[in-house]
Amino acid sequence: MKTRKLYFAIIVMAIGAIAVAVVSCKKEKQEQTTNKMEQSAQSSENTDEYLISFKEKLLSAQKGDESITIEQAQLDLGNLLNFDFGDANYASNVYEYDTLYIALETNGESVDLLQLAKAYNEAFAAIVKAYRKVDLPEKSVYCIICNIVETSSKDGDSDNVEVIVVYRGYDDNASSEDVEGWRPKNKGGTCSGELIGIWGAPEVVASMLNNNAGEYFCANGSRIYFTEIYPSYTNPISFDLSDPNSPCGYRLYLSWQPNQNHVCLPMSDCWYYYNQARYLKSERDYFNNYPSNHLPIHCSIRHTDASFGTAQSPMLPYIWILEVDHGKPNCSGTGPTPEI
Repeated sequence: MKTRKLYFAIIVMAIGAIAVAVVSCKKEKQEQTTNKMEQSAQSSENTDEYLISFKEKLLSAQKGDESITIEQAQLDLGNLLNFDFGDANYASNVYEYDTLYIALETNGESVDLLQLAKAYNEAFAAIVKAYRKVDLPEKSVYCIICNIVETSSKDGDSDNVEVIVVYRGYDDNASSEDVEGWRPKNKGGTCSGELIGIWGAPEVVASMLNNNAGEYFCANGSRIYFTEIYPSYTNPISFDLSDPNSPCGYRLYLSWQPNQNHVCLPMSDCWYYYNQARYLKSERDYFNNYPSNHLPIHCSIRHTDASFGTAQSPMLPYIWILEVDHGKPNCSGTGPTPEI
């Protein structure tokens, strides 16, 4: 199991300490909204009924009873785990992530329900075990993102189920740190060499996005969980996001520096990229390509070395890629599984 801790409270407090300086350094007026918008989720009685029925069928499956497509298996498994564990309607300022990998035997483009049941039981147990080790105040599972990834095997078809569990919490006593700047690589740490392997500028900006995604509530106070989680936007690796007011010339970080460990992004730059990422994911209508009953619920930023030019004269800029997941918020008549 691969674990990474992302403490939003660290950067939120640090940002507050330098807010005045950041405003004076901006090259253009940027919105620094930190208040979350409350959004009402809809009743999910039909979703609850479907997932309860599907779980019963899954756990009673016998070999050869029924097969479903890989795509449907990914959707149903992710929805069911979110129904089991998801509990998102709380104010949050601290998040933590687990990435779990579960083996899944498949048959070409389909999977037998019995094999999916085995993967579900293993994922369920792994999430319970991981959750009990999470040390967050007022913790709960925010959402679970499932991806079925094809792998090669000489013994036949075999896939891995990548299960990304996003935990949330709220800490009134979160300590602040005077962070002057961050390395632009994922988990690159601070410019002073702290938090390497845990946090970097991409995680800082992504955490700011997630922390301002919105607080959701149900009219009757019931539990919120997300289903139908899909990617809604990935910015293109291109130069069409140029901005003369940007610290680097582009809306998201792009650099020609061959060694990114020698680059330091001040918090004012992080604020700029945060505001541009908010613009990209929320304010440009043609990026909002998700159903009307869905919301953007999770953001991540990863770096990549993109290649332009020719084989004889390659150009290798270092670029941030913004990835946004959307999902359908549901109000459930039940609580999360009692195992946690």
